[in-house]
Parts: sequence; structure tokens; C-alpha cells
Amino acid sequence: GEDLVRADYLILSSPRARGTVGRLPDQFPVMSRYYRLLESGDLGFDEVYEGTSYPQLFGWEINDSAAEESFWVYDHPPVRIYRKARALSGDACRDLLSQAIPDNGQP
Repeated sequence: GEDLVRADYLILSSPRARGTVGRLPDQFPVMSRYYRLLESGDLGFDEVYEGTSYPQLFGWEINDSAAEESFWVYDHPPVRIYRKARALSGDACRDLLSQAIPDNGQP
């Protein structure tokens, strides 16, 4: 929570973690919720940039985003940049993220 309070920008330099966590929300409930809240703007950050730099050959751009992940994720991953639009307190951030933790009846 405190890191989000202090941050002015968040940079996702690869979709790899978001993609993995997104497929396993039962195993990563807090991180799954973090990415959903970030993308919706509910964490107080707005996306200000999304882009990638595709390889080029003889002036032709080659969009290889549908290729096997290892061809693009290490060399030229898509990047997303989020800028803080409104400040949330550390408690507010923790409250938002803790809603993802299943209530299993433990004290």
C-alpha cells in the first residue's frame, strides 16, 4: 500500500506477470485484483502510454505479437505506463487489495 502511495508512475515493462496472474486468480487473488484495479483506474492511476517497438526488416514492420511469447517478450515487450491521477491513502490501497483475500473463517 505505501509504495502505491509514494509512486507517481507505474510502469509495466512486460505483460508476462499480468498474463500469468490473470490465468490463476485462485492462486494469486491479490495480484489479480491489483491488475484489475490498475486497469480500471480504481487504484488512482490512469494509463498514459501503451506501446511496443516491433522489429523491422527493409523498412517493413513485423508485428509478431501473435508469435510464441519468447520471440517478443524478452526483446520488445509491450509497455504500459500509468500516472497517478488521484492519491489514495495506504489504508485505502490495502482495503481495496484485501478484498481479494478469501474469507475462510480464520481469525
